[in-house]
Amino acid sequence: AVLLAISPLLVLYSRMARPYAITLLLGWIAHAAFARHIAALHGRRGAGSAYVAAAAAAAWLHPIIAPFVLAPLLHALAQLPAIPRAQRRRYFMRLLQVALPTGIAMAVLLLPPLLANPGAMARKSGVDMLDAGTLVGVWYAWLGTPSSVVVVLCMALAAAGARTVWQALPEARTGVLGIVLTLLALVATRPMWSFMPLSIARYLLPFLPLLLLAVAVGAVRLAHRIATPPTPPRRFAALMVALLPCIALASQSPLVEILRRPGAHALHLVHHFDFRPAMNPYVPHMEGIPLSPFWAELAARPRGSLRLAAAPFHFESYDWDAPRWERTSGQTVLPGLLTGLCVEQRWGEVPADTRFRFDNAVHLADRAQLARRGIDYVVWQKPYMRPRDGQLVPIGGDTAFCERVMLTTFGTPVYEDANLIAFRIAAPDAGADAAR
Repeated sequence: AVLLAISPLLVLYSRMARPYAITLLLGWIAHAAFARHIAALHGRRGAGSAYVAAAAAAAWLHPIIAPFVLAPLLHALAQLPAIPRAQRRRYFMRLLQVALPTGIAMAVLLLPPLLANPGAMARKSGVDMLDAGTLVGVWYAWLGTPSSVVVVLCMALAAAGARTVWQALPEARTGVLGIVLTLLALVATRPMWSFMPLSIARYLLPFLPLLLLAVAVGAVRLAHRIATPPTPPRRFAALMVALLPCIALASQSPLVEILRRPGAHALHLVHHFDFRPAMNPYVPHMEGIPLSPFWAELAARPRGSLRLAAAPFHFESYDWDAPRWERTSGQTVLPGLLTGLCVEQRWGEVPADTRFRFDNAVHLADRAQLARRGIDYVVWQKPYMRPRDGQLVPIGGDTAFCERVMLTTFGTPVYEDANLIAFRIAAPDAGADAAR
């Protein structure tokens, strides 16, 4: 339970508007429901229905999960020759009771969009391929640590606990089959970005709870051996061994930095593209973005006491440096959207519409919204040059003309340097502004 609670990938994807955490839950519900359905003498209608609903919904949310949720059916079908002849027909009918509605439900949900736009899937397939680096890096992603020592320790504990888990849980056997089938599907289809460890880790995210369970079981098994005979020193040593994976993973957990407050950008890819800093291309790329001294000056104010709206917002996360601004200043930084201020509609921004009520973004054209959100400063990052495809290109050049609109709208800046302009929005702190 502790390992699940502190798993960086599980925490991050549970907070993200993407299907991975939901499909992980639905996938294991499907495996558990199928195990209960097939184990009953006449089949359990409730369990069978739960399997159909969970499997179909998971595949609809993310089609790559389909091999995982269909694995229990294939595993049960492979067991058919071992079933006594007298019971084989009844066993087969139990399979058919869930196989047919599952197939129909998946076809109804998946075929219309696939047939309506077959090119959408084709354009994302046959592009990239996982390699040795991917298969190594995926363990760091699953375990959520930058430490090779911790990865090796957890893998050794998982190996020690795997046999117990395999024997105790039918879902573990069908789950492993599902992971293998999903991996084969990834190798066959070669989806875009599949060379990245993070991509494979999230495509195979259902493996993560099984891995952590095996780690925990391995640690407890080892602790039992150490505690025999049960002398006080042995018991204490056994307790430490049982807690070892929790301590090892928590001691270097990236969640400490990711969930630090203020933290309006906890889901930024710079935090989890790769938990190994040396292997994370976001780190050097974003350090190449010019950083104004303005952010360090704000650190003199009480942490979390200011809220800033920064523009232009970059939908491509590798050009959006807000995590570093927050880390340097200790203040909350929100995207300041330009739509309605100097552009009619900007790609990557939501319209100024009541249907979009984002707590972590503000429209700079809406002064009432700035006041409701308690925005203290509006910050304008000036365009800068950086290499791309062998040429220097201006980042923010497409909205450079907005600077004049900002000056007209927000008045005299309270700070300006070569990198940014800052405007005071809320009632100014006379002492602080005078010092600046």
